Amino acid sequence: MSFSIITPVLNSERVIKNFLDNITKSTKNLNFEIIFADGGSNDKTLEIIDNFKNILPIRVYDNPKKDFESGRVVGIKNSKYDIIFFLDSDNFITDTKFFLKFLKAYEDENILAAEPSSYTYMKDDNIANKIHSLIGCADPISVFIKNYAHYSNISKKLMGINFLNINKRDFVKIKFIDKIPTIGANGFTIRKKALQKLKNYKNFSDIGRFVEFTSIYNNYNFAKIKTNIYHKSFDGYLHFCFKQKRRIKLYLLYRNKRINTGYNWSTNRIGLFNFILANIFVLPLIIQATIGFFNKNSKAWFFYPLYSLTTFYIYSFYFLTDFFRKTSQYKFENYKT
Repeated sequence: MSFSIITPVLNSERVIKNFLDNITKSTKNLNFEIIFADGGSNDKTLEIIDNFKNILPIRVYDNPKKDFESGRVVGIKNSKYDIIFFLDSDNFITDTKFFLKFLKAYEDENILAAEPSSYTYMKDDNIANKIHSLIGCADPISVFIKNYAHYSNISKKLMGINFLNINKRDFVKIKFIDKIPTIGANGFTIRKKALQKLKNYKNFSDIGRFVEFTSIYNNYNFAKIKTNIYHKSFDGYLHFCFKQKRRIKLYLLYRNKRINTGYNWSTNRIGLFNFILANIFVLPLIIQATIGFFNKNSKAWFFYPLYSLTTFYIYSFYFLTDFFRKTSQYKFENYKT
């Protein structure tokens, strides 16, 4: 069974070598291709990619629009195989059987899309990335509003939402009941024949197209593979703060400009209320961290309250600022990559 790996890049020098090293280790004796959609890198990204062309089946295409959504479309257009892996350059494969487990799931013809069940982290990683892995999402508020899509050591659940499942040895077949979690990135895979049936697949946002996918195929067509993926989401605490600031600005932009991303971001109000109370009184955050520590021993749990409080203060500041301004002052093009 063959597959295509699609990876948009733009000045990805800091991560691209590790990305390719891990692909090399986990694809021995497999038939695949790697398609890079480059948005105009002016660092050493393309030079490093060229160094791997003698050991990996790599092709590089231009992505004039630069953003990741367009990069995925470039990759889809030029891919040869039916099974497509969307891997970002900051996704590292640490399980050498990663691709084999996915291919095993795709032997079931009913499986049309799949992604890893959990995140992992490196032993010497920074606290921000460790917390991301431990709670199953990059944003602490997701723990409360339950829109996370990976295993959380706080809830001990595979995803935050309710779903029906059929448990297999290497994967879990999923049927969604009502709400859809934030699925579509970090190792998301889909059959090209299913993807091409979506009306707007040429505007492939992470989550929006998956919502359309589930509206067409929602009868145990999705699988959670019993493996993990490493997402180098943050370079440290300050980078976490920057991304939370960017995240809330982008949310406010979409809301105020009424931009339809395809995903229903209507907030779980009870969860949001609990998030506010937890950050006001702090003790609930400490309780969550304690539960998480007993489920997965890591010193990073001692910093979890800080990261939740940071999110609370950043989000509160921008919500209040936006409330008094009455309209978003943010620019869409600042957030495309």
